[in-house]
Amino acid sequence: MASFKSKIREMKHFLRQNRFILLVLFVTLLFRLPSLFEPYWYGDEGIYLTIGLALRKGFLLYRDVFDNKPPLFYLLPAAVNGTIFWFRFLLLSSVLASIYFFYQMSQKLLSGKEIPAKAVTVIFAALTTLRLLEGNIANAEIFILLPTVLGLFLVFSNQKEKPFLYFLAGLLLGLGFLLKLPALFDFLALMVFLLFFTGGKIIKIGRKEILLVLGYLLPFVFTCLFFWLKGILGLFLNSAIVQTFGYLSSWKTGSHVFSLIALLKTDLAIKGTIILSLLFLFWILRKKLLPAALFVFIWLLFSLFGATLSGRPYPHYLVQIIPPLTLLAGLIFLEKKKTITLIAASFFLLLGLTLYRYRFWYYPTISYYQNFAQFALGQKTKNDYFSYFGKNVPALYRLGQIIDTSSLPNEKIFIWADEPSIYALSRRLPATPYLVAYHILDLHREEKTLTKLEANKPKLIIVDEKIKRLPSLVIFIQNNYLEMKSMNNFTVYLKRGI
Repeated sequence: MASFKSKIREMKHFLRQNRFILLVLFVTLLFRLPSLFEPYWYGDEGIYLTIGLALRKGFLLYRDVFDNKPPLFYLLPAAVNGTIFWFRFLLLSSVLASIYFFYQMSQKLLSGKEIPAKAVTVIFAALTTLRLLEGNIANAEIFILLPTVLGLFLVFSNQKEKPFLYFLAGLLLGLGFLLKLPALFDFLALMVFLLFFTGGKIIKIGRKEILLVLGYLLPFVFTCLFFWLKGILGLFLNSAIVQTFGYLSSWKTGSHVFSLIALLKTDLAIKGTIILSLLFLFWILRKKLLPAALFVFIWLLFSLFGATLSGRPYPHYLVQIIPPLTLLAGLIFLEKKKTITLIAASFFLLLGLTLYRYRFWYYPTISYYQNFAQFALGQKTKNDYFSYFGKNVPALYRLGQIIDTSSLPNEKIFIWADEPSIYALSRRLPATPYLVAYHILDLHREEKTLTKLEANKPKLIIVDEKIKRLPSLVIFIQNNYLEMKSMNNFTVYLKRGI
């Protein structure tokens, strides 16, 4: 009995000690619940979920099924067998863990001051959860937060300088890189801070820095070894890294092919000059600023560079800047110095100019929760609820049903559209490595795609009539398929002779 009472007292003490962060996590959970009940509608998620299904069936990434992100990210949808609910549940769990460790890290960086740490944690939780910046979508940028924040927390809480913790921190940051390449800039920010801003020398290279680099490189080395053993190391490097640089410049140049000249047509040179200039300014001021403030400034500078590297206005790119940006707000209240205030004001001005320059999109938030509430209370039909996410969404679900009743689970299909969610909805695998029409067009894989289709004629072909068809695809369909069904802007074709 005494032991039971002791446990109760310990529980009460734990709840008292952690009531703030537990409340934040609970409120975040409530705000994220609607995301678990969204339909299949977001194009990138459709790609991720389809690749997850394909990996479960033995497909080899990049060779048998294609996308241009590093491989670790696709293991997440594979772990949940390509289901949207559980993929979003993984996201929810990841965000809750990120918030917890961000709170711990903010206490370290903000000198243990409770009020600033609590304030920035609430802002961090809101910005990573609300739909404004696609906080509800399972994009790699949000999953990156957990290894990044946890890795940095280990670095700044390692008061006893335990070598293993630095190696582990590097390992976590390296896993972030294998989720998506822009995570590299978080690691670069840390290394620049440690090498140039924490010692009396111009550059400081010690055991700490070496262990961080070794830990960071280890996941990438093992990944290269895996694809080398599979015989596609070159394809992996080209798809996940080289083509990523082509993607970075394709917003302005219209091509995914990597070219240094094309990359320079972006704002790379201008942004690089700004970064170097500001780093030099911070280095001059380093003795007047707290180390934590210096790191936050450097981190925000690099993360802003990473978020705008492609020049694309997708709001989830801004998720990368949320941790240092919120910490910057905390520094203003922690260090009431003119230098801090001036630098912070300059950063907010730079952010404002960036938002104006790239015209970042945003998603409505209040109507999103209204839509869910109306559906949950029976004031909206499922079709009306689905239509909020896109007028084609109900049609995607009807297509999924047609595919399900017109083909067997082991029969592949081909979709000439930019709606990869149809694959995930119907639980069918693609007949070619390319899941969307824009991959085939941007990467000039028309001939390879037709060769695949000729060799393994899929039972069904779904065509989005809004997308211009390839002449060779038109001939292939005319010779081998019959029109089966037409709905909205989609046409379903059935293979002849069945």
